[in-house]
Amino acid sequence: RNEWIVFMTAFLGVLVFGMIKKRISPEITEYMTKNNGNYVVLSNRSDKSISLSGYYLSDGNNELYEIPIAMLGAGESVRLYGKNYYGADSLGQCKLNFNLGSGEKLTLYYRGDIVESVDM
Repeated sequence: RNEWIVFMTAFLGVLVFGMIKKRISPEITEYMTKNNGNYVVLSNRSDKSISLSGYYLSDGNNELYEIPIAMLGAGESVRLYGKNYYGADSLGQCKLNFNLGSGEKLTLYYRGDIVESVDM
């Protein structure tokens, strides 16, 4: 009986600790690969601000882009433009070091671990 209590206490401790330590991550909520836009939108759908330090995007072609924005507030989004997109809406905005192309895989990483991946 004591072994069962010790086991259940340890199990619940691990379960609760895992829930507390779960990282709130941005999500890829929109992307465009056409001429009228070449961008990806990252959104924070949580009710807390999140640090974007340590997050990277990749297009699957050995291109890796470190996201330079320090914080993303609760409910906020950021649009990152492809390197060759020069629409008026991209002036003064963050530019990726690659372009988004149909048939590629866009992957969001956090310190080397895959957070999300989408086929474009």
